Amino acid sequence: MSEQSTAPVNDVELPALPAADFATLCGQLLDLLSAGAPGLSLHGYLQRAMVLLRRGEITLVVESGRVRANGSALGTRTNRTWHALMTQHRVQRVSFAAGASDRELLQFLALLVTSQSTAAQSFTELWHELGAWRIHATVEPNGPEASSATSLEVQSLLAEFASHGSGRAIMADELFLLCREVLTGASVGENSPMGNALRAAGAQATEALLLLLAESTSGSQRRMLYEAILEIKDGCSHLITALAHPLWFVARNAAALLGEGRVVTADEALCVLLSHEDSRVRAAAVTALSALQTPASLGALHRAVGDSHGRVREAAWRAWTHIAAAPSASALDAGLRAESDVDTQRALLDCAAAHPDLDVNAALVRFCARKCAGESDPELLIYGVELLSHRKPKAAFPFTRRLVDRWPAQTRQSRVVEAST
Repeated sequence: MSEQSTAPVNDVELPALPAADFATLCGQLLDLLSAGAPGLSLHGYLQRAMVLLRRGEITLVVESGRVRANGSALGTRTNRTWHALMTQHRVQRVSFAAGASDRELLQFLALLVTSQSTAAQSFTELWHELGAWRIHATVEPNGPEASSATSLEVQSLLAEFASHGSGRAIMADELFLLCREVLTGASVGENSPMGNALRAAGAQATEALLLLLAESTSGSQRRMLYEAILEIKDGCSHLITALAHPLWFVARNAAALLGEGRVVTADEALCVLLSHEDSRVRAAAVTALSALQTPASLGALHRAVGDSHGRVREAAWRAWTHIAAAPSASALDAGLRAESDVDTQRALLDCAAAHPDLDVNAALVRFCARKCAGESDPELLIYGVELLSHRKPKAAFPFTRRLVDRWPAQTRQSRVVEAST
């Protein structure tokens, strides 16, 4: 799908940059959600936003009364929408990872338009409870009492470590005390006392944080522990060993961390994990392998698109969507022909959009024909027709007419009809 086709229609001041385009499309989604628009009218904007997001992480930051997307200024209308909602919920920064799903994005935007005064819980509490790791919002504290001040015991311990340097060994109980302090929001960044102490502990700290991660039930706590492990940048061998742990969620967490940390030496162990009995672990391994992009991991991703579980097949096609190397054209063609899982079908269409050079037009025609013949929701059909309209307009025209005849009220609102005709 060309960048031009994702250009916004209402905000002419917007520069032609993917991050700013993404912010504009999400701004239009926020306006539609605020107005209570039907789900069908959101689909086109959401899918275009996802295509842009899969090119890389996008961060929105409030700076001096304006919102910037990866450093780029936004148009007036888009800035007004984002600034009003981010200010209302005291959100200073939002980072959207390239691996975020369309459902996560829509959930996040829907929560953002919830009024702070009418919601039973704050935006921050609601979002952290969901536990989404791939969209991270930084919220300013209410005041000094809300800051993550460390306890006197921890402060004393950190001061002792700082004075002794690397010559002071850390005991197991001291290490768990420090790791639990991470759950209060203590900084583990570069040159922070907590970060220096945990990095000095190395693999021991990674192991302790992993144990806490396995026990945690809070989304916000999981996120803090997750980021702390990545900051330590040690204990890779322990993470690789943890892939064989008998508890599925320990193996899943280890796979996610190895992928996030781009630990390329873990590719063979992650490939073995694709035979794990739990589909959640296999899906995490697929996502991790997509981040490594080694020859072994790409070969494994080719195999994963044929997994027995839809969750894993969807993760595999999502992976190919944001990998520069193209997947197998025959596998994509076969998936479009035979796939029955709705989420995986959407991932297949996203993959076809991300790799326009792959010749799958005949499979797209058959896909649209099956959707026209069924009684399913029209969203996937609309998306398929949209892709055909960019690749082979004449092939898309009959499906466009059937869309108008079958769902006239909804399809008049869709940009796919305009593009196809």
